[in-house]
Amino acid sequence: MGSLTPEAKDNEKNIGEPGNWFNNKNILENISNDSEWKVRLFVVEKTQDQDILKVLATGDNDRDVRIAAVKKLTDEKVLYDIASKDSDWKVRLDAVKKINNTATLINIVKNNSDWKVRRAATKKINDTDTLADIAKNNSDSKVRCAAAKKISDEKVLINILEDHDDFNVRMVIVKKINDEGILIDIAKNDTDTKVRLVALEKISDETILTDIAKNDLEWEVRLNLFNYLSKDDIHDITKTDPNWEIRLNLIKFVTDDEILTDIAKNDPDWAVRLAAVEKLTDEKILTDIVKNDSNWKVRLTASKRTKN
Repeated sequence: MGSLTPEAKDNEKNIGEPGNWFNNKNILENISNDSEWKVRLFVVEKTQDQDILKVLATGDNDRDVRIAAVKKLTDEKVLYDIASKDSDWKVRLDAVKKINNTATLINIVKNNSDWKVRRAATKKINDTDTLADIAKNNSDSKVRCAAAKKISDEKVLINILEDHDDFNVRMVIVKKINDEGILIDIAKNDTDTKVRLVALEKISDETILTDIAKNDLEWEVRLNLFNYLSKDDIHDITKTDPNWEIRLNLIKFVTDDEILTDIAKNDPDWAVRLAAVEKLTDEKILTDIVKNDSNWKVRLTASKRTKN
């Protein structure tokens, strides 16, 4: 077998030493057109050449190759084009993550059709006025919430909160507000129970909490404020509250046998009567309930609590 010519030896050397051909643009461009996506991905991993990366990021038919190329691109105009036009939302999302120009990010938030892309752009914006506008006006709740989460100015947050019809945004804002007066107003007046409950958790004025515990129209709200009721309040509410779940949950705090007897005999809901029976010990009263209660579960429980 004949010896290699000097030119052949040079070619063999170039191919045999990856460090050389990794930096050879012609070779990389050639193999970047390979039909196997893993080969094209290999090219992306081994090059920093922006021309090659641009071609693969904008034109490759494999999503993973495009994503890998996008992550190494530096041209924000190209990245913006990808964020606006790529067929796959994950590619668009990764393109946005590489963009730092505020004006470009704002443009994406205003005009991109994909809420995930708009949210990713929102998370990179730091201008308070812009974020406030997004929180108020963007068409998607998740994008509005992402903007609200980035705002730290309480006055701006309160301004957004006023008349905002998205309870998710209100929820985000309530968690960030510390002004007790605003929180009390929310706890009393917000249209969504969950928002009001979050506000209640941040209120320290026990007089206000007691008042809400007694008078709020929503039973879920009252249910979360038992600790602020006096013994007398608990007794009164247990006997009179129109919601059976409230009465049922308050029985655990009732220790007065006279009140328990009244509930066990007269409450209109059998589950409430049953809870009261489970706390009674008076044989005469239990026997009377065994004979007269309309519900078999109540009668059975009373029977089990008698010694006879």
